Amino acid sequence: MKIYKIAILLLLTNLSFISHAATIRGKVTANKVDWIGAIKMPSGELYVPTGWDIINNLEPTHRWIPATHIVSPPKKINLLGTDSQVSASIKIVGLEYNFGNLKPKQSGDSGSCYIMNMDDTMVSLLGDSCRSGLDFTYASRSNPFYFTRPIIEIKEKELLRDFEGMESGKYIGSIPLVAYYEYYTGSGALTYRNFSYTFQVELDYQPSHLTSISINGDGVIEPVYDTQTQTVSGKTKFYINANGYFNNGLKLIFSNRSYSLDGPTKIPYSIRCKGTCSANEIVRDGVMINDSIIISEGTSNMRNVDFILDVGYENINKEQVETGSYNDVISIIFEENL
Repeated sequence: MKIYKIAILLLLTNLSFISHAATIRGKVTANKVDWIGAIKMPSGELYVPTGWDIINNLEPTHRWIPATHIVSPPKKINLLGTDSQVSASIKIVGLEYNFGNLKPKQSGDSGSCYIMNMDDTMVSLLGDSCRSGLDFTYASRSNPFYFTRPIIEIKEKELLRDFEGMESGKYIGSIPLVAYYEYYTGSGALTYRNFSYTFQVELDYQPSHLTSISINGDGVIEPVYDTQTQTVSGKTKFYINANGYFNNGLKLIFSNRSYSLDGPTKIPYSIRCKGTCSANEIVRDGVMINDSIIISEGTSNMRNVDFILDVGYENINKEQVETGSYNDVISIIFEENL
């Protein structure tokens, strides 16, 4: 038995590896991951690539045994960005085989693997480095299988934590892996065959999120009278600071309505933005001009956004204003500009 095993190893050193690639892509934001080219499996945090790797030039056999990897894949994958690196919580934990229309006769047990799924066309083995006890047989010598793809464990919450504090941009990484299966040769000897593939991950990290808004300003508009023109004007300022992570600025959305101070009479007022605003005029003399604006649009990797809103009225004829208290409420929606 020992001599036989050595003979098998010598035979395999003369066989060229079959090399393939499996790729998944995704977009990571502050609180979720959207996957492209990956399918979530029914159980746990497991995924498979949408595509299958075609496996060519396999020796025909009438009987074979599926397995997963020669050695256990790493528990994390290193992803490289432009100026930084992330050790991502993504791991290969199994392998799927697709038989196409071969429909082998199936017998045996799971061995050291866990069988997630098995039907006439495929088998899903869970176990990063395991050998099943399954026995697939054909009436005549055939290709053992046609396609494979890895089973991937992605712990999304951990993955989001992995990216915390990282710069935005694309992160790419790959792991070279060697899988294998066992089969019976034409002479009836049990041997095995390696096939190598590369697992690649491409993630676009766009972590824009809004953490908090602080507004400083008492909102009191003190009237200033112009005795020469017989008019009254007044204004107040709101100093606004947004904290979070912004890759394309901060968006402000205003209620689309007329803006007037309500009191004994109505005083139309204006709202203007000061800072890196996409538009300075929001409301002019009570009339909405822009119901949404963006602060610091086009600027990436910002953690604070500061700007000022000027609110006030100008040159209102004093005959249109009666003594008394006036007020209004301005509602603004703040959100990261994606």
